[in-house]
Amino acid sequence: MKRIVLFLSGILLYFIGFSQEAKVASFEHKPNSLIAVQAKVLDLNGNSCALVIVQILDDNPTFSGNVIKSYRNGNNEYYVWMSEKSRNLKITPSKALGLTVKFADYGIQDLKGKSVYELKINLPTSTSKKVETQYLVLKCDVPGAAVYLDGANSSEPFENGMYKKTLPLGNHDYKVIAPGYRDYIGKIMLTSAGREEVSIDLRSTRSVITFVVDDPMANIYINDEYKGRGKWSGPLSEGNYLVEVRKRNCKSVQKNVKIEEGTETVKLDSPKPYVGSLKVDCNVLDAEIIIDGELSDKLTPAIISDIPVGDYYVTLRKEGYSNATTSVSIHDEQEASVSLTLTKLTEKEIKEIEKLKMQDSIYEAKRMNRTIGGNQTAEVVKKDTAVIDSVSGVENVTTKKKRRTKIFWTFNVASDYVDVPTIVNAKFLASSYGITFGMVKTLGWYVSIMSNFGTMGLFGDSYPGYDNETTFFSRYEFDHTLLSGTVGLMIRPFKPLALKFGAGYVYDKYFYAGKNGQWYQGDNLSDYEFNVGLQLLLGHFTFSVDAISTLTNFEQNGFEKLSGRVGIGFSF
Repeated sequence: MKRIVLFLSGILLYFIGFSQEAKVASFEHKPNSLIAVQAKVLDLNGNSCALVIVQILDDNPTFSGNVIKSYRNGNNEYYVWMSEKSRNLKITPSKALGLTVKFADYGIQDLKGKSVYELKINLPTSTSKKVETQYLVLKCDVPGAAVYLDGANSSEPFENGMYKKTLPLGNHDYKVIAPGYRDYIGKIMLTSAGREEVSIDLRSTRSVITFVVDDPMANIYINDEYKGRGKWSGPLSEGNYLVEVRKRNCKSVQKNVKIEEGTETVKLDSPKPYVGSLKVDCNVLDAEIIIDGELSDKLTPAIISDIPVGDYYVTLRKEGYSNATTSVSIHDEQEASVSLTLTKLTEKEIKEIEKLKMQDSIYEAKRMNRTIGGNQTAEVVKKDTAVIDSVSGVENVTTKKKRRTKIFWTFNVASDYVDVPTIVNAKFLASSYGITFGMVKTLGWYVSIMSNFGTMGLFGDSYPGYDNETTFFSRYEFDHTLLSGTVGLMIRPFKPLALKFGAGYVYDKYFYAGKNGQWYQGDNLSDYEFNVGLQLLLGHFTFSVDAISTLTNFEQNGFEKLSGRVGIGFSF
């Protein structure tokens, strides 16, 4: 009888304990959590579900109501996905009476799709084993950082650089991720001594890379995005990139570059000009070949290679024959042909030419005599010119005359930068125009002003700057506005020739045409400019040729890349 009473008492105490009901500790909306948006769980109607995160110290609770799916996410935490506009959730613990949570009792009328809610359930102490918890605090300042905790399928974001959560005592694993950074994996042990704080230092997957081109005027593109001219340095994520170097009227150079961790400098080849060849033939051997006024070092018949593409005038000449001239177009990697016939001069024609040469010599001698005065000197000059058969002979006589101050005006045309080793075969491309004024006796001075007559940006026009991330430019089209001024000294060692040394300032503003038709402002060049040249003063005419460079270009390239300037004008 006593044993029966004890047995029944135990059963009664068990059911009394089991009959105790679980209670809601808190129920609140988590507006900053993006878990529901990232997971994209849909209900039977195709609408996005709401996520209720239930925290309960129970190993096998069940959930009912408008529940789409539920699963255990971690220790004592369950993800319950419910249809939008659900108003209650029934929870049945494994060792306690169930309860129905009415959301309206906690200020939430119904659930919203793509939203996250946190529900904490307290179980009766008689039916639950006490589990101690502690705070875990993770700190990370990287934007977009998120954490995976204890192998969870979805991540939770950092808020204001911090993530905090209460977890059971013991070991926990975590993984912190962020776009453009390496994953950070860690392990932490929570004890009752106090909260654990960990500062996360994520390492970037982007490396600093520098691309350098020997040609400072070449443009650098990375994956078809314009980056800079001559040199570019910046961060790039690890991976493979197509780097291209472009320049107007030149073949672009492409290179596949693999970016790895660390800082690296990559040298890029300069674009090569589009060139072709010219085959020149003639009815006589060893005729001189003149291309656009420049004498070639080859004689007919000949094949001349590496001529920049474009249109040229070709002249053939040989003593005793009349000159012949024609035009020709050079195309990339093609051979153009020119065949001319030189006509042999008759004895009469040769005598006429010699007579004209003599007349020119006498005229020059008389003109120089008038400039200095004196009958006796004029007689000497006239006598000497009777036996002189070239203009240079007259110059030898007239250089003995007294110098006088010469004032001159010259109209100039300037070229782009040209490689000195290939300047004989290079085409002269006009890029700016101007005038030079000066005067010289033995010593003198000059002033030169140049411009390409570009007007972009000169009258308050506003152009947007290029955007390395979103703006794509046309392949070669660009424009620029150039202004420069130079002053210098002149030295005249003998009459027809003067040496020039000058310095000044140049301003060059570049614009690029986008594929959308909009012009964008590019790099600006403001630099000191210096030049050296020759001024030839012949009678009332003057001719000049100058080599020009900016200070920056000369420091980088020396005499290898210079611009040229030629001029013709009058003097008195």
